[in-house]
Amino acid sequence: MIKASINNLIGVSVDESYPWVDTLFIKSGVATFNIEDYEKCKAYVSIEKKNSINTSDCRDIGDGMFISNSCFVDIKYGVRIEKKGPNKITLIVTQECNEWLIICVQLLLLQLDCTFIHGAALEKNGEVILLPSWGGVGKTATVMHMVSDNCWRLLGDDLIVIRKDKVLPFLKPFVIYPYHKNLFPEIFERNKRRVVANLKLSNLLSKMIPTVKRVLRHTPGLLAFARKHNPQSMRVSPRDIFKNEQLSTGGVLKRIVWLERTVDGNLISFSEKNVETIVSKTISVSIIEIFADRLPCVFALCGVGIFDYKNIYLKMYNIIESAYKNNLCYELDIPTSVSIEQVGDLVLKNISNL
Repeated sequence: MIKASINNLIGVSVDESYPWVDTLFIKSGVATFNIEDYEKCKAYVSIEKKNSINTSDCRDIGDGMFISNSCFVDIKYGVRIEKKGPNKITLIVTQECNEWLIICVQLLLLQLDCTFIHGAALEKNGEVILLPSWGGVGKTATVMHMVSDNCWRLLGDDLIVIRKDKVLPFLKPFVIYPYHKNLFPEIFERNKRRVVANLKLSNLLSKMIPTVKRVLRHTPGLLAFARKHNPQSMRVSPRDIFKNEQLSTGGVLKRIVWLERTVDGNLISFSEKNVETIVSKTISVSIIEIFADRLPCVFALCGVGIFDYKNIYLKMYNIIESAYKNNLCYELDIPTSVSIEQVGDLVLKNISNL
């Protein structure tokens, strides 16, 4: 059995029956793998692989969901979620389960007064600047520029763990697309046969992905294989890009800058915003990114008592608001006409006097 620790908060154990360990996000730098760290954790998720999902003790509530007083079953994603005790969840799965693992980690983090945020974060001298945003605005380009050339240290470029008094790292793999070629020339050279460089073809593949995923889920193992050999993108651990001294272990939040892409005109705008506006944007985009199309299932988990509604949605808001309220919040609007490669320099110029 594999046992991993995420920031000494969430322990993840993976049974030997699970055949797709190498595609789990915990294998890419977000976790440590020793029993001492695992035993320090305050909440736990375990993963077990089965050939089929048992629903005989559940009732059907529609749309592929089954419930009982002690478990929830998501037939579409091949997972049975059982509560084994306070802060202990078991995932019994028939297929690769990254989506549900990240959801359960988030739900357990909330019970520990922490939460994921969708954004990038960088630290210098113990102080953190947080860059929450939608996907595709240029977070990866920004962190590459700030870490490589300007002495900042990376906490993450996709999901970050925050609590009221601190920002913690979550070094999830960089998802590198063809438009990142100028940012990662060495990686593209080493992997030029793995990724489709033609942007039109890549965009076509993007449109096909939801349909392909639905088809592949019916055959266990195919989705894991497709993710590992995705022709549209590469997943590369930050530890394979940066040196250890360029990676942060955490810091105190000092500034929040919401990154926005605008489609009207060519005006770059940088302005201070009220905390409530940026908190609302941050939590909304983070929920979309973390829960995605499984949001109805999360409500069902609350409905059967495995998790508590108040300890999810209200607590998530309260944690983010508490972390933000003693800091200044800003928004940087960047026109879509500005190239990805230019975003990092624009961010750095605008935050340099904060």
